[in-house]
Amino acid sequence: MAELRGALADLDQAYGALGACVSERETGVDGPMREHCLVTAFDTGDQPRHVTEVGRPAFRTMPGA
Repeated sequence: MAELRGALADLDQAYGALGACVSERETGVDGPMREHCLVTAFDTGDQPRHVTEVGRPAFRTMPGA
């Protein structure tokens, strides 16, 4: 999972970082990617305070990871 703090216009950076991490570790599996908006414009008009989690399927490589 990756977390973006800031405007949704920069969401591609979170997807890119997460994709690179999963690709480097060769842990990706098929399935849907997801976004979970934790702090949005409904909560604050201050875009740097917005928080979005980005997730994608991956398998564990170490116990407890």
